[in-house]
Amino acid sequence: MKNNILKLIASNAYIITSKELARSFGLNAAVLLGELASKHNYWEAHNKLTEDGFFFATAEDIEHETTLSAYQQRAAIAKLEKLGVVETKLKGIPAVKYFKLDAEKLSNY
Repeated sequence: MKNNILKLIASNAYIITSKELARSFGLNAAVLLGELASKHNYWEAHNKLTEDGFFFATAEDIEHETTLSAYQQRAAIAKLEKLGVVETKLKGIPAVKYFKLDAEKLSNY
């Protein structure tokens, strides 16, 4: 079930998002969440998630894929973190942002 929800909301060649997620989180957060789900699925398929389920994504890559500016991303990430559906951490030098999605909490939406 965990991966089904992430596959369901993933976006690849299109920006597709759930209207319910947009109502719950706001449009930018819903679009960002779809992109993060796509990245999660990609890294998982290539056995590249960290041991604790994190994956990395750069702000530049997310902007390229979603058109969300760095400011829009920060606001959306803050909202998703506050709701507990996304966890972030910085790792490495230079620091890279890693993300982890909580599929159980997402399934409540």
